[in-house]
Amino acid sequence: MSSDMDLVTHSLNREELNETYIAHAASFGVPVGDRYPQTWWIACLDRRSLPADDSELRLIRAHIEYITRSLYNDTWQKKILDAPLPICSGHNTIVFYKDEASWRYRRATWDMGPPLIPAFLDKERLWSLPELLDHIHGEWRAEEWQQWQKDHPEAFTG
Repeated sequence: MSSDMDLVTHSLNREELNETYIAHAASFGVPVGDRYPQTWWIACLDRRSLPADDSELRLIRAHIEYITRSLYNDTWQKKILDAPLPICSGHNTIVFYKDEASWRYRRATWDMGPPLIPAFLDKERLWSLPELLDHIHGEWRAEEWQQWQKDHPEAFTG
């Protein structure tokens, strides 16, 4: 977690910490929700995962912006990105989960197979957030994703 968050966490109970973290993530334009969200975010963090730090929140926000600009026309891009939290009804939300070993993800509509990728028992694939994002885009618009990273270095460096 960020140093700003560290200053307030020592005196908060878990529920207060969760609400504080949700507000902190929202300040980056990143929603925090359930593994099976009822809201069609472009992407969100699973509330049961470890908290993302500020650099990770910037990466997730850059991913949200990339997805929005890649999939939607100018009118929808503006509507989605101008909202306090990026939402689009019918979008298949990517839910991010962080644990001690790896970053993982799932799609909101997945109802078969492992609950998260990489699976918890898969010790061969332990990914940092940038590696996970590269995996998500590995077969879908990989070159565009790499260009997006070059064009937005502020989100992808330190």
